[in-house]
Amino acid sequence: TTTTTTTTTTTTTTSTPPAPSPGVCDDNQIKEGCLPGSCTYSTSCGECVPGRVKDGRGNCQQAAGPVNVTFHVYRVASKPEDVENDNVANEAGILDYLHREIVQASCQPVSGGARFQRPGAVDRIIRLKVTMHTTKQVFKERQSQFGPFVSFMNGKCQGANCTESVWSQYGYVVGCQTQAGSPYGLKTFWASLPGSCPDQERGKKSAACVKQYPGGRCDGPNGTSTCTWTAEEDGMIKLDQLEGLTMDYQSFCRAGNKEYDPVSDKGLGCSFWDNLKDTEQNKKRIEALRAMFETQAPNSTMPDPICDWNPPQTETQVVV
Repeated sequence: TTTTTTTTTTTTTTSTPPAPSPGVCDDNQIKEGCLPGSCTYSTSCGECVPGRVKDGRGNCQQAAGPVNVTFHVYRVASKPEDVENDNVANEAGILDYLHREIVQASCQPVSGGARFQRPGAVDRIIRLKVTMHTTKQVFKERQSQFGPFVSFMNGKCQGANCTESVWSQYGYVVGCQTQAGSPYGLKTFWASLPGSCPDQERGKKSAACVKQYPGGRCDGPNGTSTCTWTAEEDGMIKLDQLEGLTMDYQSFCRAGNKEYDPVSDKGLGCSFWDNLKDTEQNKKRIEALRAMFETQAPNSTMPDPICDWNPPQTETQVVV
């Protein structure tokens, strides 16, 4: 009789647990440039915002020098206009401006009361895709990608930074400033886009002025003093659509309605702007604006860069 012995070998496979899904970033990670919602560990960022780069440990940090930074900004208008020598804002910034400067003064009678309009005849939000490359002079002073903010009105610079010394010291760089105290939070920022002959209004810029002061707009920004930014239109929505008006604007105003009344903190016939200081409502307004542009161009939303010319702020952000 022959006996056969069978040996069974059991192989144990140890599986590696999957990496955590991208999640919430802490305040320090956001400050250093982590894209909110992209963090996997307390010391690792999934993605950096424009203008920041990864270090060897997966964290975000300032780049070692000027780099190309591409992002979206927004402006309000009544018609297509040249964006040179203008101020533009991120989503939070443009909504804050509309909320506090435009819609509370809506339904202004014109043409002897035959028609109505918002201040400046504003009726749309235009989205721009901007690529900038700051100069070595700006980066050397503050290790920042943005330069000093310059205010513009009708294509002419205004205020403290409206001097030739700014352009000669830094070049025609894209500037930025955050808006402390905004009900839309610290994500609220404005940028300035210096173009040719910045000390004269539109329509009054002579050929000699344009030649002498060429501005910073060019086709391929490279960080030289006169080639720091380019911009192209990347979508447009009408305010009536954003607000969800159920009738055309003229009928809305003739019916005695109002987009927003700062006294009651509400609209009449329009609820989109209700509760100016409500953080959650402001977050929803930002989401609504973003969703309308996403409908036009899916997956086109870009994260905001850090406005790094300003000193750090500590106010609570409305993160969307």
